[in-house]
Amino acid sequence: MSYFKLVHFELSRVWKIYVGLMGLVLIGQLSAIWFGANQFMKELTQFAREKSISLKAASTHEEFYMSSPNGFLREPWFYYPIMVSIAVLLLYMILIWYRDWFGKHAFIHRLLLLPTTRAPIYFAKLSTIMLLVFGLLALQIVIFFIGAKMIAVMVPETLYDTVSLASFTEEGVFPLLLPAEALLFFAYYTLGFTFVTVVFSIILFERCFRLKGFFFGAILAVCFIFLHVAPYLVANQFSLYPSESVLIHLGVTIFTLIFYTPLNLYLLKRKVTV
Repeated sequence: MSYFKLVHFELSRVWKIYVGLMGLVLIGQLSAIWFGANQFMKELTQFAREKSISLKAASTHEEFYMSSPNGFLREPWFYYPIMVSIAVLLLYMILIWYRDWFGKHAFIHRLLLLPTTRAPIYFAKLSTIMLLVFGLLALQIVIFFIGAKMIAVMVPETLYDTVSLASFTEEGVFPLLLPAEALLFFAYYTLGFTFVTVVFSIILFERCFRLKGFFFGAILAVCFIFLHVAPYLVANQFSLYPSESVLIHLGVTIFTLIFYTPLNLYLLKRKVTV
């Protein structure tokens, strides 16, 4: 079975859950944006009446505590859909392998018995996880644009600065999810890609050697976690520039990826048995 057919197969197994997850994020966050903009106008109108001033004057008044309709970005409940999405993806990152062994039809048996290389199986599962991640990331950007339009309709533009994508991504966890700098974006998501690879390695070790394999894979992962922490210690010791720290961290991440990918392919090809 080819790589693309395997990716299509993996996506077809999860699309119902994924669509539901996207619906949760879409409805939850757009509701939060609507509530935030509505609350901003309600509080602003009440404040203007109490001070007997215009809405424009009230919006810039030093005593008015809501500086913009983007205040919902600092509220924890706005991030609940994101937290649920992360939890589901982390869980599925494990289930994508174990459902093949412990599912109703033990599909992995048929895959491993195919007279072809097993590498497409590994890369298809890895690609599926990353496609799910970037799909939710793309949805988040779409939500930001829709949210900006909603705010523009609900709140007069004279009362606040124009809402842009940058204004959304500067709050909360979004500097990590959507960093403005291309180098940071590449570094963060290369690290995420490597994290998936490390988790896959622990799973494959467990499938090969059972409990002993799990502990060995976990210990190996801890060693690489320490290796990833080391650049921060070096940066503090030698006062490196932020860009230099990022490059060192990126180098360690790529080294980890180069180490784990052949290892995982070897385990899947030589050690995992039906």
